[in-house]
Amino acid sequence: RIAIINDGELQQFAPPLDCYNEPVNLFVAGFVGSPSMRFVQGAVDSGRFTDPELGIDLDVSSSVDINDNSRITLGIRPEDVYLEGHGDIKNATDPISLEVDVVQPMGDKLMIYLRAPDSDLSFESEFDETDQTASKTDQLLMAADPTVDVEAGQPIETVLDRSQIHLFDSASGEA
Repeated sequence: RIAIINDGELQQFAPPLDCYNEPVNLFVAGFVGSPSMRFVQGAVDSGRFTDPELGIDLDVSSSVDINDNSRITLGIRPEDVYLEGHGDIKNATDPISLEVDVVQPMGDKLMIYLRAPDSDLSFESEFDETDQTASKTDQLLMAADPTVDVEAGQPIETVLDRSQIHLFDSASGEA
């Protein structure tokens, strides 16, 4: 077991994989894992999380404690973002149009930094404990197979693995 402490307060005490796979709040989600989880702000209406900038539309009606008009933060780990048509994803989101910003070869994988083309979209990363929000970044991060052929400036279609998406209350940061 590991203890994750923020500003002297215990956030989560659990086996490392539990902290990684089931973070109790935004701080733990952003702290555990490298590179860190990225976050997208959205809202719930009629049981669906929507983010108009990315076009993410997810049914969250079965999620506990999520009501209509709730502000929700969606958490996405780099290994849960895929090029459309790559990977064996049984429960993928609809395609999301993004643009390659930076490609960073890491040997066994490519870290591909993505941005929304022609948009003021800000993804979020690295939870800021002072104001209980995630700090802004304009990039989503995808961990891809090193054989994927992409380059900076290239438009691509991505999908998210719905089974690996994390939802947090935007006000409290709690899962």
